[in-house]
Amino acid sequence: MYFNLFSKVKLYAKHFRKTPKQIEADIRRPKYFSPSEAIEYGIMDKVLHTEKSSEDHGVVSDLKKAQLI
Repeated sequence: MYFNLFSKVKLYAKHFRKTPKQIEADIRRPKYFSPSEAIEYGIMDKVLHTEKSSEDHGVVSDLKKAQLI
């Protein structure tokens, strides 16, 4: 199991351009990203919006609007 975790951390660190230590800390707890936060973190390259809305409808932004976080 340790080998799989180590391999995953190494792969994420390479592709997300983060340190392995930072990746290890981040995957130890649940982390939810809005689309814009995922881009900043390096998980996604871009977000495609429909013509109807260019607003960020991520989980985190919805929770912030509801003042839950």
